[in-house]
Order: sequence, then C-alpha cells, then structure tokens
Amino acid sequence: MNKTILLIAADLAAEVYSEVLMGEGYDVHVVEDEHQCRNALASRSFDLVISTNLNIVSGLPYEIVPVIRRARPHIPILVISGYHPEGYLEELIKKGADCTMKALHTVDQLREKVKELLRSTQHVQKDDANG
Repeated sequence: MNKTILLIAADLAAEVYSEVLMGEGYDVHVVEDEHQCRNALASRSFDLVISTNLNIVSGLPYEIVPVIRRARPHIPILVISGYHPEGYLEELIKKGADCTMKALHTVDQLREKVKELLRSTQHVQKDDANG
C-alpha cells in the first residue's frame, strides 16, 4: 500500500508538490485551509503532513501545526516556508513541526526529506486516530 500524504497548499504550490509526490508513488490528498485540514484528519489516515505557506493568505502553517499535532501526535509534519523572518522556522519546530524547509529547494531535496521523515516513523502505528 502506498504511503499517504496530506498536502496543505494552494494554487501552483499544490500542483507542483502534488505532481512531484505522486510521481514518487505517494497518494496525495490536497487541502487548502485549516477547515479542510481538520476534516481530512478526522476522516482519513495519513503517513505524513506537508504544510506550505506558499500562495496562502492566512497564517498557515503557523496556526495549523499545533492543530495537526493535537489531532495526530505521532504523524510527521514537514513545513515548507516561503516566508521566514528570523525565528519563524524555529518557532514552527516549537509548535510541533518535525522539520522545516525553505521554499527555495530542489525537487531532489524534497524527495529525500519526505523519504527521511517517512522512514523515521515506520515504528509508529499508522492510524493514531483509532488508538
């Protein structure tokens, strides 16, 4: 069974990231906001969450990371940020993100980071919601 990724992104970022991830064989479910994210987490199981703040007007992922962490304490969270003033990425880690990446990265860097995060959680039961 393919690993399933919840991608919180909009517009071009959603298209590009989902295309890359699906090309690697992952099942990708795309949502654009906190409401859709909450619904997805309540109704499905995911192996990884990737949240971006690219092309998103609201405060995502700053507000959504703690929501994800409370809903699924053991799911890895990768935040890709195009907006990162001093301390922003560190604060996302404090809020519960497992890893952050600046938006200026290569496709290979994204692929490797996703594989790394998925490998690091193989010992965790897939569906925290039922546990």
